[in-house]
Amino acid sequence: MPVIFGLISLSFGQDSNWDLQNYHLYNPYALLNNRVGFDLAPAGFQSYFSPMIDVPAWLLYRYLPAPAVGFLMGLFHGLCYPLLYKITQAVLPAARIKVLILLSIAGCLTANFLSSLGNGMGDVTTAVFVLAGIYCALLHLNQPVKPGNGLRFIALSGLLLGLAAGLKLTNIVFCAALFFALLMVKRSLSAYHFRSLIVFSLSTLAGLLLIDGYWLWKMWDTFGNPLFPQMNSVFKSDLVGNITVMDQSWRPKTLTDFLLWPFIFTFNAKKVGQINVIEPLWIFGYILTIAFAASRLLKGVSVSLAPGKRLILWFTVTAYLLWMGLFSIFRYVVPMEMLLPLLCYFIASSFSHKKITAAAAIVILFSSLFSVFRGSPSWGHEKWHRSAFRVEQPAVSPADSTVVVLIGGDPVYGWLIPSLPPSMRFTQVASNFPETPEYMRQQQTMVTAKGSQEFAIIPASTQKDYIINNHNYIVDANKKIISRGWHLDTESCKVYSAYMGKKYKPYQFCRVLVAE
Repeated sequence: MPVIFGLISLSFGQDSNWDLQNYHLYNPYALLNNRVGFDLAPAGFQSYFSPMIDVPAWLLYRYLPAPAVGFLMGLFHGLCYPLLYKITQAVLPAARIKVLILLSIAGCLTANFLSSLGNGMGDVTTAVFVLAGIYCALLHLNQPVKPGNGLRFIALSGLLLGLAAGLKLTNIVFCAALFFALLMVKRSLSAYHFRSLIVFSLSTLAGLLLIDGYWLWKMWDTFGNPLFPQMNSVFKSDLVGNITVMDQSWRPKTLTDFLLWPFIFTFNAKKVGQINVIEPLWIFGYILTIAFAASRLLKGVSVSLAPGKRLILWFTVTAYLLWMGLFSIFRYVVPMEMLLPLLCYFIASSFSHKKITAAAAIVILFSSLFSVFRGSPSWGHEKWHRSAFRVEQPAVSPADSTVVVLIGGDPVYGWLIPSLPPSMRFTQVASNFPETPEYMRQQQTMVTAKGSQEFAIIPASTQKDYIINNHNYIVDANKKIISRGWHLDTESCKVYSAYMGKKYKPYQFCRVLVAE
């Protein structure tokens, strides 16, 4: 099955998502070439996201043909299928193999998995670690409690969840959710259970620090904030304003939103993301879970769940609530969304009514077919070329220092930086970075340094009336930098070629004139 997903990824084409164009190439390049502190936020606030998840893809793009990278990414993401199968088998030990296979396939046909398959945004990549950690937690629950059985599975579970969080910090939601699920799955807190929770917590921390410890230290040493620029309300770096989490715009705003959120984002996917990703199982899972909870509270229906089922239920519910409260960015839900077919099936089965179970099977089938035949929206792909990224070098005369200013807005050009001369320093204006007077002072000092020459990268048109469009880009860029005392030398602007896959994505390279 992983090979099939590798081939599907290959059929999609060259990954060209916005995050890749902005920072997923720049960040590993900056890490491996010691550019932290040399450049100043050239990819906006995302310039300082941990690059560890991007290093493997960066190295693959450097040494392998781009289509091979796309296949390998899809192959790795396809590991979610055997992990889902093993999770389903552990939760439903008496189920027929056909049921296990179908539920596992349904998990891999959920909308967010398919929309991010093979790309470098990290949500599916880290889902592999999260699902592996959940499986290890189930192995721990299912082993008999006796002296011969240690805590190796729960330690491995925590380590895997910690690795996921180290690779992408948004996965801290799943670390907390699995901890809470492990706490709630037992009806009493024995000494063995307590030790399990301690081991899980410590191994989670170890996994996070193993992957991300160096970067956290680097951010602390450079900016005085290990999570820079986020959580600056706590760490108080003078380069950033008093912020916590950068992007809070997607979260529900009212009590009605909170109560009806799965209905709202299913019928209006733009509430939780930039593209129209629709997964009908969220509504069905929400209704089933509420019905299950109500039946227990009212004691109108006799229902009970085995420990493995309770773990999945508590994990999914807790992860959903944390995700909704902290982010509500839809593509972050990949691991728990992949568990929805399993969750819906065993909750429906718990009511001991064949019609309810049959209805659940029909809804799961409908949801899978909906994703397949509707087609999953793409975060961006281009036609393949052997070289994923090709950038024509601008003509620059020798100088003590060359500073290149990227102008904020769309399109973004962080992906060009690794292909340009390493002696150039880069920064960005009019970006999403939460600037402070100290940040602006450092940027001004960088751009106006004695003996330096300054340039700007701005968009270039690919339309027939490119001359007018390119002039408009120059006018727009000047509006964004005039407050800094800079302006573009219009006559110096020249168009250079750049390609992502076979997609022509030119840029203009202009001299920046600085007021004395």
